[in-house]
Amino acid sequence: MSLEVRAAQEADLDHVIALNEQVQRLNHQMSPRLFKPVIDKDAIRRLFGRLIGSAEDSLLVATHKGAIEGYVWVERQHRPDSEFKFASTRLYVHHIAVSQERHRSGIATALMQKVLHLADAADIGEIRLDCWEGNNIAMAFFDAAGFVTTNRLMTRALED
Repeated sequence: MSLEVRAAQEADLDHVIALNEQVQRLNHQMSPRLFKPVIDKDAIRRLFGRLIGSAEDSLLVATHKGAIEGYVWVERQHRPDSEFKFASTRLYVHHIAVSQERHRSGIATALMQKVLHLADAADIGEIRLDCWEGNNIAMAFFDAAGFVTTNRLMTRALED
């Protein structure tokens, strides 16, 4: 397989936005009170455009035979020392998406391997992400990639 993971470029944004739309639809199906049914493509283009070349964020794309098949958005997060916790730096995976036609083809694994490489190169000892309950495909992938649940975010919806 001719799979490459590289930094996203401005010319990649239409493909990244299309992949993001797939994720947005899934999120909206799982939690319609929270996630919008459609995205504002211009706003997403501006957001992702700011990530390109950022010192704190990485927007990476996975290509197969020149076609963009997946992306990952990673942020370097610094936490200062506090009364309760030691100072730390971690990578936080905001998004990881693979085109539906290419699920289970190694693309997500290649993207996550690149994230691991970024962490190693920057001497960062933790990668964090969150995954919505009910997204069983993503949860199985993250489990297989060595992620473990460390805490639970719980919500109680109140009447409008």
